[in-house]
Amino acid sequence: MWNIKRLICGFFCLYAAILLSACKKNAVHEPTKISDTVFQIRGNMSKMYEQGQQDSAIQYLDKATSKLQLTAVERWSLLNTKTAYFLKYKKRPDSALKYADSLIKVVTNKPDLLNQYISALFVRGDVLMESGLYDDAYVRAGKIAKSSSKCYLLSSKLAMLRYRQGS
Repeated sequence: MWNIKRLICGFFCLYAAILLSACKKNAVHEPTKISDTVFQIRGNMSKMYEQGQQDSAIQYLDKATSKLQLTAVERWSLLNTKTAYFLKYKKRPDSALKYADSLIKVVTNKPDLLNQYISALFVRGDVLMESGLYDDAYVRAGKIAKSSSKCYLLSSKLAMLRYRQGS
């Protein structure tokens, strides 16, 4: 009789554990790698860019990725490219800042993409520095990078910021 009670109790505990684990919400992890398709599109775009066809390269990038379901890291990669295009090639920091802000939104609150988030903050800081907004440039990045392995990047960015300010 004692073994039957023990067996029933064991089955009941097993059933309860299975039921509880089935109700538990599994964490969704963001992919952290770029797909082969997007990697190939970026490669083609880079070749065009190197040949001096920057405007065509950005148009190609937009057209080739318009119908794709992009992951957060892929959107981050494309927005990063567009930010650099408007900042370095077009010399339009106002447009670059819009892309940099979008860059941050794409990876905000995604723990798997912490490095991309910190990099996005640095990109935004670079855009603000180019715009002459020195006080705002790396404030947000500094708060996060101090607790991360990217802290060494912050030191060089802040040094450049001080140099550009003339301090």
